[in-house]
Amino acid sequence: MPAISPTAQEDAGADGAKSPDVLAEAANATSPTDSKAEEIVSSINDAYAIDESEVYDEEQTDALYFFKSLLVFVAALESFAHGSNDTGNATGAMSAIIQTFQEGSTECSKPETPIWVMAIAGFFVFLGVNTFGYRVIRTIGTNLTNINFHRGWCVEFASTFTVIIATTISMPVSTTHCQVGGVVAVGLSAFGPKKVAWGLFGKIFATWVLTLPFSGGLAAAFTAALRPAIYGSGK
Repeated sequence: MPAISPTAQEDAGADGAKSPDVLAEAANATSPTDSKAEEIVSSINDAYAIDESEVYDEEQTDALYFFKSLLVFVAALESFAHGSNDTGNATGAMSAIIQTFQEGSTECSKPETPIWVMAIAGFFVFLGVNTFGYRVIRTIGTNLTNINFHRGWCVEFASTFTVIIATTISMPVSTTHCQVGGVVAVGLSAFGPKKVAWGLFGKIFATWVLTLPFSGGLAAAFTAALRPAIYGSGK
């Protein structure tokens, strides 16, 4: 996100309070040439914009912008946590395939993931964020509840902490699940249940449930279809 500095003279109202227009300043400060990059930047700014209906005094606004800087740090930390857990999820099956190809299907030792596999996975994570990632950013950051810099930091820190703990005990977890849980909980804590989009949360939760049998059924279908060609009809 571009650096945004609130100006008291521009944002001050008749009572001395100010409510900064983050999106307007971001639009003036950002001029990406790539339309996809522009959508990503817009989604991130939307996710952490300060609600115009909330009025802050000067000290409160300064505190909120302090959390903007903290968000950059904790987002980098969450990227590390995401890479340590989700990239491992993606490369685990590939590592097992490589081991089977090199050492045979009867090898039972723990597979070692080659560096080049991790590099490819990291590249495609980068590619995914820069192509379709803005859609999920918009859903989580703007549609579930109202998120500003302070509440966004709480969500990011909680999900980062959760993913890192899960990684240390070798448990695969979803960063997205942690993020959604954090956003809903922060919305409940800040506003109560009325400002949480429960219909959208229900759709997200239903999608989580449906992905288990869908991906499992698809994997089983491919296994059944390809097994005779690989092992022969007798196996």
